[in-house]
Amino acid sequence: MAWRNVVVTRHCKISTKMRLLVIQTDDDVCQLPMDDIGMLMIETTRAVITTCAIADLLKRDVKIVFCDDKHLPIGETSPYETESSRRAYIIQQIRWDEARKDLLWQHIIREKIAHQVSVLEKNCDSLDLEKMKSLVVDVKPGDSDNREAVAAHMYFPRLFTYEFVRSDEENGINGILDYGYAIILSEVARKITEIGYLTEFGIHHDNEKNPFNLACDLMEPFRPFMYERVFQLGAEHLDSKVKVELMRFMRSDSARAWYYDYSTYQCVCEMLFGIFLVKNACRNWGLCDAVQSYAVIVFFDLPMKKTANERKIYAEFRKNLIREGFLMIQESVYVSGDHA
Repeated sequence: MAWRNVVVTRHCKISTKMRLLVIQTDDDVCQLPMDDIGMLMIETTRAVITTCAIADLLKRDVKIVFCDDKHLPIGETSPYETESSRRAYIIQQIRWDEARKDLLWQHIIREKIAHQVSVLEKNCDSLDLEKMKSLVVDVKPGDSDNREAVAAHMYFPRLFTYEFVRSDEENGINGILDYGYAIILSEVARKITEIGYLTEFGIHHDNEKNPFNLACDLMEPFRPFMYERVFQLGAEHLDSKVKVELMRFMRSDSARAWYYDYSTYQCVCEMLFGIFLVKNACRNWGLCDAVQSYAVIVFFDLPMKKTANERKIYAEFRKNLIREGFLMIQESVYVSGDHA
């Protein structure tokens, strides 16, 4: 399982050898197992990467993030081959119900505001946060009253200074926040693609020129913790040291302290997608009249390596689960969620 982010900051050649990523500089050679890598960020325009290396990393679903001459992320790779049942998931995604999108966005914003409150309670003393806490329950489906913006207006001045303005491009802290934003966005986009959905079709974000609308939606609850890390670093300008710390934070024990570590991105994305999945079988069981919301988790153990007939039975069973709208969260475990 991938657990490492790699940042390239100097002139080098990036290639592959066997199952290793080889980074060769003027005076050193670094070799890393590709299976350990979740993201490769090429921060300099003076690095050279071979097409073979790009292809090998894409096969392993490793995100390659490219930066411009100002060392800011400008794009990333996305593999064609991901989840084998991707077509079925894309069809489901296109048919997502607008009411359920609004419901999911409500949950996302509630979580985001709750995390903002948690960050302030942990890092800032003697603050009256009762009004901000009340915003959590005030969020309506689709956040029609824009409680997210109200919370942000209260959050940033309390975390940094009351003169702080998020849109101030001359403030170095905003550059650091944008860099952290890009890191989280890349992580979430990678998981969305890995599961089998398109990042272009979002829940709330709907910008024709944004190829990561869905990732922008699902990353929202994670942003307060990256901002907390920026606050703890105390840096006022984006430099190489800050970049390394932010990249390291995504894989560190401190990230796990707020329980949304790297491995949880996939689980969160999968469970959020479950809101949209409709199960005809459960409707036939009459569960819709008994509960307001529910999820069905299927655990199964079928032989699949002994005979051709057993493999065929396994394949048909799995295809039927996918047709019914179930999503694989790990081998032999599938989940589907619905709302009455």
